[in-house]
Amino acid sequence: MAIGGGGSWSIHGRPDVTSRYEVLGRAGSGAYADVYRGRRRCDGAPVALKEVHDAVSARREADALLAAAPCRHVVALLDHFPGGDHDDDVLVLEWLPLDLAAVVRTGRSDAGGGIPAAQLKRWMLQVLEGVAACHRAGVVHRDLKPGNLLISEDGVLKVADLGQARILQETGTYQDYNKIFFNKVEKPTGLEACLPDRSAPEISIIKRLLCYDPSKRASAVDLLNDPYFAEEPLPVPIEGLQVPASKDEDDDSAEEWANFRDGDSDSDFDEFGSMDVTKTDKGFSIRFL
Repeated sequence: MAIGGGGSWSIHGRPDVTSRYEVLGRAGSGAYADVYRGRRRCDGAPVALKEVHDAVSARREADALLAAAPCRHVVALLDHFPGGDHDDDVLVLEWLPLDLAAVVRTGRSDAGGGIPAAQLKRWMLQVLEGVAACHRAGVVHRDLKPGNLLISEDGVLKVADLGQARILQETGTYQDYNKIFFNKVEKPTGLEACLPDRSAPEISIIKRLLCYDPSKRASAVDLLNDPYFAEEPLPVPIEGLQVPASKDEDDDSAEEWANFRDGDSDSDFDEFGSMDVTKTDKGFSIRFL
């Protein structure tokens, strides 16, 4: 695995980058990447400059973003500066100041107790749009979590941080790592008892998400048309979402970038074991063996 030798703040010594982008400050750093706020010199557009210390991960993320583009709900890759023997790859991404984790934190702290259902549905639909776009392109994200779902100030959610992603070119059985850490459950039971105050469409969508059998488990495309989103209250339009206030641009420790800035993952999808992948007209299904 090739590791660049630049390390923290080496981006300032990259004239190929700094001649086109002004580096405004560091948004955060992790084991495998540093993220900086930047500004495109030609037009002043705000950008995120992601310096990825692992060349393989950088190429993987760039390839996945290009494969899924263009999509309103997948973060846009604007530029890519390859690394070398002493430099790291730098990915130039659209700047998004918030993430879904910030929305969840705000919802929990509100006196009303949680995110209103109509807003929750719109957030869910945006996630599904981004995931569906990835799957149509054969991209498996492998690290979906609130911190990797970034949000613009006007409420548009975008799937981001694809450093763990894989692009599936062909169907077939993939490498077996001989580690399986979960029990195979054909379908969840007792949800109605666990969630007595939830509607039938709410229970149904949870079951469709948790179904182990890939031939019965709903795809992202299927879920976009799930009856849950057609029952009252209906999803609010994006412009009706309550978006938390973003931190001041001079705050280099912006909490909302906590996961995206780390550039690594606390999950390891490869440990699930071998998998059989079958392409469908809606994307693909994965069965763990």
